[in-house]
Amino acid sequence: MLDAWWKTLSARLDSGAAALHRLPESIAHIAEALWMQALEEGKRRALLEQRDTARVAELDKQRLELRFHVLTLREGELDSRLRDRDRTIEALQVQLNALTGLLRKEQATREMLSRQITDLCSVPPTRLSRRKSPPSTRHAKKRKTSRPAPIPRRRATRRLAQKRRR
Repeated sequence: MLDAWWKTLSARLDSGAAALHRLPESIAHIAEALWMQALEEGKRRALLEQRDTARVAELDKQRLELRFHVLTLREGELDSRLRDRDRTIEALQVQLNALTGLLRKEQATREMLSRQITDLCSVPPTRLSRRKSPPSTRHAKKRKTSRPAPIPRRRATRRLAQKRRR
């Protein structure tokens, strides 16, 4: 019924503004009241949607602030871990350099001792034993009692070579 009324009203409006003067005054007031009510309802809906939008925007803002805070904390933690890792790497590098130096020294010492042993083993035994004058009789007794008899050099060299081979 309302659709039919609007159709007849629109047909009258096509004929001009004078057609509205022919409407009864009560219907014009009702139409105006309906129009005002529709405007008020539109305003109310717009405010509700705006509030919902503002509420959603506020919630989004809070979520973004929380996410920003969490990401800032994570970034700080990662920076701390990176600094710790860099310090550890630096300490390990220093330790590696020190140990490498010690290893080189040990290898050089071992090489030198190996050369000395081969040199001593290749020397004829006559060069190693020096003839000493026979001990005097006067000090012979003291020497026996005060210290043990010296080991001949050839035996000492052989013992040293045998120890190195083991």
